[in-house]
Amino acid sequence: MRPNSKDSVQLQQKAVEELRHIITDKNYLDQNKLESNSFLLRYLKFFHMDVSKAEKAIKNYWKYCNSKKLACFVTEIPNKYKDIFQIFAGARDHQNRPVIQIPNIGDWIKKLNNGFDKQDELVLATLIERMHWNLEEKLLAMDAEYAVMILDFKDIPYTFSFSKRILNIVVKLIKEMMPISPDVIAQTIILNAPKIMKVLTTAAHTLLRFTPEQQNRCVMFSPSDADWKGQILNFVPANQLRPEFGGTFIGHQMWFENN
Repeated sequence: MRPNSKDSVQLQQKAVEELRHIITDKNYLDQNKLESNSFLLRYLKFFHMDVSKAEKAIKNYWKYCNSKKLACFVTEIPNKYKDIFQIFAGARDHQNRPVIQIPNIGDWIKKLNNGFDKQDELVLATLIERMHWNLEEKLLAMDAEYAVMILDFKDIPYTFSFSKRILNIVVKLIKEMMPISPDVIAQTIILNAPKIMKVLTTAAHTLLRFTPEQQNRCVMFSPSDADWKGQILNFVPANQLRPEFGGTFIGHQMWFENN
């Protein structure tokens, strides 16, 4: 018998308290993180409520923050990347969770597949890491469980592809970041998704028997979805959406605010 929602909440609260009790004297977390139910619950949910695995991940998080986290914030990002790697922050969804908006994935793809060099590689990795840690900070301040990301695939060729080098960077970052600071972005909304992407995602949801909650973590609208500007308002209000998405929100471009 599956637990009802009340039982599920009580089990989550019990697991959070157990995890907090285990790590309180180990100094893995500062007081804000230690007292945040949403922070601890992200780890527990990622490891299917396994307190032991969550505790080990938080220990690794502590080690990572003391040895590697600072590196991404001291790396210089030249202003020439401002119009290529656009990441707009500052918006909120209907539940007051932070929203990241990237309106030009097509430009990212063009850059990553043409003349991509070592500096580009470093900048890309640095931007993704900074975005991750910045969102973690926002989530903690707002006591929110996760953030939302909106990606626009407009103008991407039907046959677009990532080079092996790019895939290696992305896989490396996911392998490194997810276990130590999981599910910072737990919902992604993709606009102008290529039809093949939408078909494959729907098939995967069916084959893996995803729950409606799991399916809602990745929402796709293809170019043929004429009402996507109306549907996206179910997730983010118009005054929090970029003009490219039919809204009025400007916000700020992450890491280029002062350039």
